[in-house]
Amino acid sequence: MASEQSWTEGNLAALWDAFIRHPDTSDKTFYDKWKGQLVNQSNDVHRIAADVIAFYHLFPSNISGETKLSDVKLVAAWKLGGEQPDYSLLQKAFSTSIGSPGMYYLTGRPWQVAFYIDFAIRLLSQKARADDPNACKTVADHVANSLKNDARAARNILLHLLFPDQFERVSSDTHKQQIVKSFKEYAGDAQDLDDALFNIRSSLKEKTNRPELDFYDPDILVQWDTTNQGNSPGHFYRFIGG
Repeated sequence: MASEQSWTEGNLAALWDAFIRHPDTSDKTFYDKWKGQLVNQSNDVHRIAADVIAFYHLFPSNISGETKLSDVKLVAAWKLGGEQPDYSLLQKAFSTSIGSPGMYYLTGRPWQVAFYIDFAIRLLSQKARADDPNACKTVADHVANSLKNDARAARNILLHLLFPDQFERVSSDTHKQQIVKSFKEYAGDAQDLDDALFNIRSSLKEKTNRPELDFYDPDILVQWDTTNQGNSPGHFYRFIGG
């Protein structure tokens, strides 16, 4: 939706101010609230808003592709209805899913969206490299800490979407901790949770001779998800290739 010229510190600050500094505490839906909060904002701010919703929808398997695309079009229509953007790439992206982000990712949508906006603001203001996983992780952790526990799923999802080979498609910190606890002999000397997971998956890939090994593969899942937390394992299996 948005061009690079839209994603400026000024436009992001305007979106943040309208969304976070002027909260709508009514019983309206998220989108009804957001429409009212953005009503006086520029076209570029609306372009960013549509992009953020598109990014928010990339991961979840518990939202249909039709709903995802409809949400993006809804936000775009508020002020960009005459532009008729090409949605074919988004439609293709939404035709598959990555994993279940947990129920709070849906019910706590304002905080997940706030995370993505604040991450972009800090990345630009700190002039951090968007292609540097360590720099992005540092920024993501600062944002997640500032939002406390409300956006941990967004933090984990963002890092996986940006760097899928380095960060697991695991949105839950609890799941990450369970995996490390169950496979701690493969974690090496890593003290960081994500580094430990990287070491574990690398070791398991070599041990099982499975280059595409995933922690939610059925035979791997049963080794760490001992409680199952009331969820069916099917919620977490890959939709592509498994």
